[in-house]
Amino acid sequence: MGKINIGFHATNDEISKRIDSIMVQFKLTAIIVKLWPEFEFQIIDKVTIETKDECFNSARFIFLCKEIPSPLSENYHEFLSQNVESLVLQIGERTEESIRESTIGTIANKSENIRLWKKIIGIFKKEMYQGVCVMDPTSGKKKYYKNHYFTIKAKNAYEQGIKMKAFAGLSEYQLLSKK
Repeated sequence: MGKINIGFHATNDEISKRIDSIMVQFKLTAIIVKLWPEFEFQIIDKVTIETKDECFNSARFIFLCKEIPSPLSENYHEFLSQNVESLVLQIGERTEESIRESTIGTIANKSENIRLWKKIIGIFKKEMYQGVCVMDPTSGKKKYYKNHYFTIKAKNAYEQGIKMKAFAGLSEYQLLSKK
């Protein structure tokens, strides 16, 4: 079993463009998942890729798949077990004041999937800067973390006062400018 996961900050349009190019390059299908107020999903393939942005902004997850299980369950927990071999992009919440951390990763069993997902994560990483200071806003303590990534538009937003927050909790990230 292979487990791969990275955290990063990016804008929705950067994530959307990267997903588009990866879907085309590797002939993948995406499942865009919304959890609130009810679990919903939409399958996006090469035919429906142009309609992706309509549902992308409310998405919580994007599952990249080589093959779509059929039929897909309307129960979220069953849906997860059906898509265990997928690459999952968890999209951090965006507000006018902050961008929460996103993650991309998998817990796959098949070696050919692990190789493909590592390659795709590598593509994500090549397009991003690396290295942040993580700060606890209550204590003010900071720690450098080299394995966190961010895009140029996230860096621009940070420089304009948008806070970069951890996926969960209170920690905030200070984006450094190393590539």
